[in-house]
Amino acid sequence: MGLFDFFKQKKQTPKPSDRIKEAAVDSNEDSGPTILYETELSGRDLTKDLRLIQQVVDKMVAEDPFKHYYSAETPGTSPRSPRLYEYGSITTMNVDLAPGAHTNLQVSIEGILLGALPSEKAQEIEPYREKHVLTAYAFVTGGRYKEITPDTHEIQEGVEPYDVKLFLQFTG
Repeated sequence: MGLFDFFKQKKQTPKPSDRIKEAAVDSNEDSGPTILYETELSGRDLTKDLRLIQQVVDKMVAEDPFKHYYSAETPGTSPRSPRLYEYGSITTMNVDLAPGAHTNLQVSIEGILLGALPSEKAQEIEPYREKHVLTAYAFVTGGRYKEITPDTHEIQEGVEPYDVKLFLQFTG
């Protein structure tokens, strides 16, 4: 076969419908892990000690590498915009679940023991804990905030008690 014969050869180009079928097969094969269980908890579900929650928040703020406090200059341009919290963008994935004395799982955030999971949540989690991958993170709620007042459309500052929201998810 000569050089010109090579160029004269007709290549079979795939039809668009063939490409769609191939993409559908690929997407079905690689759909990623499946979420088997997920739940959301508050730090106050684990402990009533506000000083302990404050310790956890202080540790999360100290460990945060980005130091993005008040993630925007103002809470927004309309009175309907939500409050803008000072530590609203502080999160951590340093959340641990460990068996406790009474089979309830103990929750630690940034190495500080916050408390035990409520027994009904611990029972729900137990079938997934040994066999599946846990993704857990926490973020700060409450604290100092800024908001636009509906009456005067001025920025007002205030303070709420700190709390920590926890998200637990098991995938398989």
